[in-house]
Amino acid sequence: MAAIVREITSKTWFQNDLVSREYPWLGPQDLQSDAFKGVRTSKNELSIYLIEGEGHKAAEAVDRVLAALAATRDHVPQLDYVVISRDAVQALALELTKTLGNTPDPEVNSWHLDLVKLNSTRLVAFCQALQKSGTFSRKSIKQVAKLLDTGLATGHLDASLVNPKLKESIARYL
Repeated sequence: MAAIVREITSKTWFQNDLVSREYPWLGPQDLQSDAFKGVRTSKNELSIYLIEGEGHKAAEAVDRVLAALAATRDHVPQLDYVVISRDAVQALALELTKTLGNTPDPEVNSWHLDLVKLNSTRLVAFCQALQKSGTFSRKSIKQVAKLLDTGLATGHLDASLVNPKLKESIARYL
């Protein structure tokens, strides 16, 4: 089964007791407006990654995407992300364009797509699909450091494109 991966800011996506107490006017299916910070668009487009496969193969592909995204930073980050089936996104009839990603992993770059021609209605529909059908997860800084270390060791990440500050930061968390 193919899936879509998107980095997000997860703490704004959950309807939990704290959110219910702080924002009692939010209904159970409502998104906080702050959730839209995690789906920043540029030129009415949103960057996503398409992964193929199932089970262990899919989990490895998600980790590879996360390593590639983290490799664009100056320091090892904690990463919040969502995985949603391609079918759930396709059901929204959003337009997708294949574009190369901009990470130090050339293969991950080939998995990159943009949701294009997004307006507010389409973006809200996408966010609602994420909330309804997506699986939200978090990788700790230590977990991300391990993903980066593995990506560099296997050659998946082009070390010449990784910030030297990030390379120094990785060692502190292993």
